[in-house]
Amino acid sequence: MRISLEEFIRSGQLGPIKIGLSRNEVKTAFGEPNQWHSKSPSWKTANIWKYGDTEFHFRADKLWMIFFDEFDIPNVGDKLELDAWGLSNQVTLSQMESKLKVAEINYHCEQFSSDNERILLVSQAKTTLSFERQNDETLHLYSIFSTS
Repeated sequence: MRISLEEFIRSGQLGPIKIGLSRNEVKTAFGEPNQWHSKSPSWKTANIWKYGDTEFHFRADKLWMIFFDEFDIPNVGDKLELDAWGLSNQVTLSQMESKLKVAEINYHCEQFSSDNERILLVSQAKTTLSFERQNDETLHLYSIFSTS
């Protein structure tokens, strides 16, 4: 299965996965997770499932957040194929704004912190791209997420 980050930003869906699905529906689409985070001894009841850099966060058996962070180039593990749309942790805020405009994806900009250390670009589908100031003082892509 091939999944597109451009489409995730545009629609809020990561391939067949959208907010509100059950654990079973996510498992049917992506298979068992590569890793999980939780005090749970099993992925079946874990609050966070990981497929590569992709995290699926569950609350009461429903998917409430799709999240990517701490990536060089985002990936979804070895079970799936991801078109990363040229995104990496080196993409700057201005480069991303240009990509969104060329792709005709509507978005707005939000200041996340009062010191301008983090800026958010939020698509019309409410997918959020978070940019943080790096050592070179430029805002670089840090995370991509969609929530309920």
